Amino acid sequence: MKKLLLAVLALLVIGLAGAMLYTTTLSPTARICRSVEAQCGADTLSASECREGLEGATAHELEELQRCAEPSESCVELMACLGGSVLRDVGRGLLRGLSGD
Repeated sequence: MKKLLLAVLALLVIGLAGAMLYTTTLSPTARICRSVEAQCGADTLSASECREGLEGATAHELEELQRCAEPSESCVELMACLGGSVLRDVGRGLLRGLSGD
């Protein structure tokens, strides 16, 4: 019985550690925020502020952001990428609102 309890406990700890690793380093949100922090510095946009800003983003939106954020080579290029995606989403929403969908 002790071995079973230890095995379940070990699996739980491994699962929690894996979830924490994914959330902090491997998720698309973490990679985008790491790119922002690396290119622009934490004083421009901290990782926690970045994560808060990306909370409501869908998987597709995060994928689009990641696709343009990771290869950027400067802070200006990265901010243009992020700003362009925001404007594109606003434009899509405006068109949906005007068409009545």
